[in-house]
Amino acid sequence: MKKNKISAVTVLYNFDEKVISNIKTYENYVDEVILIDNSDTSDYFNLYKEQLKKYTYISMNGNTGIAVALNRGIEYSKEKGYDWVITFDQDSYLRNNIIDIYENYIDKLNDDKIVILSPIYFFDRKKTEEFIGTKELKYVMQSANLVNINNFFSIGKFKEEFFIDVVDYEFCLRARQKGYKIICCGEAKLEHSPAITRESKILKIKFGYCSPLRIYYQARNLLWTAKKYKNINMLTILIYKLFKIIVFFDNKRKFLDYYFKGIKDCRKNRFGAFNENEKK
Repeated sequence: MKKNKISAVTVLYNFDEKVISNIKTYENYVDEVILIDNSDTSDYFNLYKEQLKKYTYISMNGNTGIAVALNRGIEYSKEKGYDWVITFDQDSYLRNNIIDIYENYIDKLNDDKIVILSPIYFFDRKKTEEFIGTKELKYVMQSANLVNINNFFSIGKFKEEFFIDVVDYEFCLRARQKGYKIICCGEAKLEHSPAITRESKILKIKFGYCSPLRIYYQARNLLWTAKKYKNINMLTILIYKLFKIIVFFDNKRKFLDYYFKGIKDCRKNRFGAFNENEKK
């Protein structure tokens, strides 16, 4: 039985009916689903809104970026008096009722320094290490994280200048720097699909594939985070992104252009949404 007042915040962007199916896997486990829509128009939502139950819809009137949208949803949750908020990407869905699992650990751990309880993630391109109990982590992806709202605002909101990508990692590193904890709960399971899965023709290795624009944001934001927190893991991920482009990607020149534009903009302290006119 649910003991805490919990909202869900889901960020939408130019979505389809599959996203509505994903939301249905958790809408009955929370008090309210807050839909923050970064879509180009509200037409997408109007097509499917009759299929959902207890929700609040907030249009951002265009793509404001993941950080702005998440912050808006969490601010709304605070205004409504929620204790915890669970954040979702639109492409994620539950394998089980992780809300009850999280609540059991809130009671069991009884630690006011916890800011995030996270699930284990299942991907179609790699094997997930399953376990029972909890592990303290340095950083996690944001989808299906249960966030303590009071602690969130004590740490500070998601970094809106990043626009998208690495927003979650940066927040976690900042939280740990301030003495807060990120706890992964082994029994909580989420099906997650970050990027498109492809397989190399020769090596038969599965890898994540995204647009050149996402590569730009990843390179820029990873470099900033690596430097800010002197974090070798962020630097390793940054180098691995470059390796993937060189070894696995088609149209390497275009991807490399965006990758190094991200590096250049980080060094120039140029953040926010990508400006096509400044790409050269």
